[in-house]
Amino acid sequence: MNIRCSCWSIGVLIGTIWFSCSPAAAAGAAREVRSPDGKIAITIHTDAPLGYSITVDGKPVLLRSRLGLELADSVKLCEKPVLQSEARKSVDKHWENKFGKNRDVRDHYNELNLTLKEGDRTFGVVARAYDDGVGFRLVLPKQPGMDSFVVTRDATEFTFADDHQVWAGWNNRDGDRPEGGFIGSQEWRYLPNKLSRLNPNFKFGLPFLVQTPAAYVAITESDLLDWAGMWLVPKAGARNTLETQLAPPIPARPWRPRTPPAKNTSEAQLAPPIGEVQKGLVVAKTPHNSPWRTFIVGRQPYDLIQSDLVLNLSTPSKIADTSWIRPGMAAWDTWWSGTGEKSLAVLKQYIQLASDMSWPYQLSEITGDQSIVPELVAYAKERGVRVWLWFHFNEFIDSESYKKAFPMYEKWGLAGLKIDFIDRDDQWAVNWYEDIARTAAENHLLIDFRRIQADRPEPHLA
Repeated sequence: MNIRCSCWSIGVLIGTIWFSCSPAAAAGAAREVRSPDGKIAITIHTDAPLGYSITVDGKPVLLRSRLGLELADSVKLCEKPVLQSEARKSVDKHWENKFGKNRDVRDHYNELNLTLKEGDRTFGVVARAYDDGVGFRLVLPKQPGMDSFVVTRDATEFTFADDHQVWAGWNNRDGDRPEGGFIGSQEWRYLPNKLSRLNPNFKFGLPFLVQTPAAYVAITESDLLDWAGMWLVPKAGARNTLETQLAPPIPARPWRPRTPPAKNTSEAQLAPPIGEVQKGLVVAKTPHNSPWRTFIVGRQPYDLIQSDLVLNLSTPSKIADTSWIRPGMAAWDTWWSGTGEKSLAVLKQYIQLASDMSWPYQLSEITGDQSIVPELVAYAKERGVRVWLWFHFNEFIDSESYKKAFPMYEKWGLAGLKIDFIDRDDQWAVNWYEDIARTAAENHLLIDFRRIQADRPEPHLA
């Protein structure tokens, strides 16, 4: 779900060098690509089963680990691949990020692009090495007999060289939501732990930070588009190894709305609708790419914060005019504390607070009747403040609801929306994020997604 966080991509290609060779010209089953400074290397192993390994400063960080996908009809893109061709290129370009930690972002990498065949299926593996990490992804081209595909399992694993210290946040079964740990607030405590002590019943979210003798390595993903989010679990019977679990599909309306029901509402009406659940973790058409499996590398923890690797691997932003996007602080009414009233008079007090503090925004929760919003916006405008509104995710599940509401909110003069309690990143939700972001941009609305695992680097999203 990462559309790159630039206001727009203005990269100027400084240098791109392509090299290619046929299988006959390339001996051996290991293909290595190194970072521009030569210190970080990722190797793709094409002998069965398909795998990869990573070194930093010549020290092993990830030992040979499996990678691949399992598709419906018992198709496995990982067991016995045959290398068809390889191509390499080096890129060094810059792009401007008006809303990030680094305004001038250098996108400098070496790339390895392999075409492989498994049975009658052709697929690709692309690996990139940067000075601050590496990433790889699978490529599923359009081909006869494969106009679409269904992912039943992501076979990618992460085998470390030793029982390293980790910092990992996790979900477990949450109250009456029996989704097996893929649903939750993602408001985690990242406590130090060991790979060997991770609870096998928990789903560990991203980023997953590992301290190795060579460097700190943060496992995450980038360019998550029309796919399911990645979670990590300890692999049973394997030392120092994590395996991938993609967020499974769940009903579009998995839990009850937050707003109180009418007194005459029956228990049957209160129950969450079952909804239609897709058959498969990812259901999509070709051509299609998996997200980048991303490894941010830092010799010190602060190096991780300075990295732009996730953004560099993301699809560039499509928003050309960003003049309406203005970051800033906000006052928030008493929703967050669970106390106090939310009347027009009280909300005006918070607007006045924002004005007194020279904060550009005020965030309000207005449940039910929104007829006071135009007056609230006018009151705020007189004081140099713009209004955000808070919404529960359930209020925008149906695309018709936000495609109708967002133009009205722009007409009212709202600055943006905070959408809360999303709590999921299955493929349905990932596509929902994208459509919400696209519709909001079309109507010049800022968006604050709360409780989302993956980064949202579009400039109008927080």
